[in-house]
Amino acid sequence: MNAAIDLVRRRRPETPVVDQVARTSEEKRIEDVDLLRRALATVSPLDREILLARELEGIGDEAIAERLGLTVTSVRVRVHRARKKLRARFLREKS
Repeated sequence: MNAAIDLVRRRRPETPVVDQVARTSEEKRIEDVDLLRRALATVSPLDREILLARELEGIGDEAIAERLGLTVTSVRVRVHRARKKLRARFLREKS
C-alpha cells in the first residue's frame, strides 16, 4: 500500500487541478463578461439604461418610470423585451 501511495505522489501533475479549474472558471467569466457587453450593445440605449438601473442599481420599476418619464407598464415591457433579446444573443453565441 505504501508503494502505491509513493507511486501516486510521484505522478502528481506539476500544476494542481484546483489551479486548472480556477483558470478555466476565470476564462469562462471573462468570456461571459465580453459576451454580455456585446449583447448589451445590441439593445437600444433606453432599454440598456432601464436594464442597468433595474439589475445593477436595484431601482424599482416605479422609480425608473419616474426618472425616465415612462409608465410603469412601459418599463416592464421594455425590460421583458430587452431580456428576451439578450437571452437570444447569449444562446446564439454559446452554441
